[in-house]
Amino acid sequence: MRFSWIYGQVFQAVALPALLAPTRSRATPLAREIRRQQRWPLKKVRQQQFEQLRQLVLLAQEESSFYRERWSEHGISADSLKTLEDIQRFPITTKADLETNFPDGLSVQSRRNPDWQYIGTRGTTRRVMVIHDFERRDIGRAAIMVALTEDSPYRYGTREVSIPPDACSVHCGIESDREDSVSGQLFAMASRRVKWNKEAVSDLRGLVMDTWICARTTLPPLPLDGDEAALHHCVETLRKQRPLQLTALPEYLRALAQYIHRTGDQPQPIPVIRPMGANFPTTWKEEIETAFRGTLREHYGSREMGPMAFDCRFTNGMHLLTSQHLIEVVRNGEPVLPGQVGRVLVTDLNNLAMPIIRYDIGDLARLDDAPCRCGRNSPRIYLEGRVDDAFVTKSGQVLTAEAVANFFANEPEVNDFQLTESQSGKWTLRVVPQANRSIDESSLADRFLAWAGEHRHLSVRTAYLIRPEESGKFRHCKSQSSNLIDSAMQPV
Repeated sequence: MRFSWIYGQVFQAVALPALLAPTRSRATPLAREIRRQQRWPLKKVRQQQFEQLRQLVLLAQEESSFYRERWSEHGISADSLKTLEDIQRFPITTKADLETNFPDGLSVQSRRNPDWQYIGTRGTTRRVMVIHDFERRDIGRAAIMVALTEDSPYRYGTREVSIPPDACSVHCGIESDREDSVSGQLFAMASRRVKWNKEAVSDLRGLVMDTWICARTTLPPLPLDGDEAALHHCVETLRKQRPLQLTALPEYLRALAQYIHRTGDQPQPIPVIRPMGANFPTTWKEEIETAFRGTLREHYGSREMGPMAFDCRFTNGMHLLTSQHLIEVVRNGEPVLPGQVGRVLVTDLNNLAMPIIRYDIGDLARLDDAPCRCGRNSPRIYLEGRVDDAFVTKSGQVLTAEAVANFFANEPEVNDFQLTESQSGKWTLRVVPQANRSIDESSLADRFLAWAGEHRHLSVRTAYLIRPEESGKFRHCKSQSSNLIDSAMQPV
């Protein structure tokens, strides 16, 4: 493991810049700059954000018909932005706005060039498209480098094992027409078996990234139906690969951890365990860390916005990448107090091909501006789950997906659950019991309702398993009352 760490240090410092050079990438020096900015005084950070925001808003007004017309309706313009706080006067951009006005109403035609790429999200509930130019993608590469390697033994070039959801085999290109190796793709292109075009070159870059730079082994999705053979095979692969980092859906990590604790079939220690694609219940952390004998690390991002935050070695919230985005947490469009839960609004400070300003990304979170023991001055964000997964009770309290998941994780007889709210406001709870345990459905319903402070009927049904959504991810909470969040009280 020590040799892998040294190799990773050398690879990232020497080989990575050399591999990226032919693509014109400046990701390595950009990553160094992002790291320095994390320790800037907060006043200096805010000034830089304002300068980036001012440039973005001017560009949007000049070349985006959507923003120009929307802002005119609200009686504001780029001249309304005198301070960073003035952004709160600008209207919120929704996913529906992006869907309706993409691409002509949002893109900046004066910056059009052959490097433009259309980026499709892999959201759990709906899909949107954005445009990134090469410069924006390069900044994103630098940001993800920081998010994955800060205060971490993982380095590019060292071994990683990834277990993505099933839908990623389509969206991420795992089942594309590309070859299985860099040499195979080069031979296919040289022999004209694969046409030499933009898609083939993109596949080649992806193979270089996956096999040389990230050194990633991708495993098939795990069945969560008690298939011991599949879990054993996965652990055996981890034992052979000896990765420095394991990335997987939270549900996959937990299933593997339960298998390891149950059987004692333990792989070599994996220093970094990283959940992907979904909110991670904090009550699962100890079980997973002890199984893999590593540290659970998180970062926050999305396909359309790129990396937005990462945690440090103290794993107390995630540090915002302030040079990349302006993050707000609001209720009714107004900022909440530090520590209060609200909707996350994101302004991409570097996307000049398609400005995205005050975008409601669909997450709930809290912010903390207090200094961190690691020495970074950037604010920290604490995620509370998706907006669409939060319930508003009849008494006006908000039950976030994070809170609900942690409640059921502390119930010893419950292994998995799904809480669904109907249009009429009725709750149905499907619950999977732990092995060799039974569920007292009436008692569980009473305990949950007492915790939630609710006096409504809750139908509890014992289930064999909870199935994933079409996206391949799991939704444990399905709400019909999330539209009431802005007017509700603070979460329980």
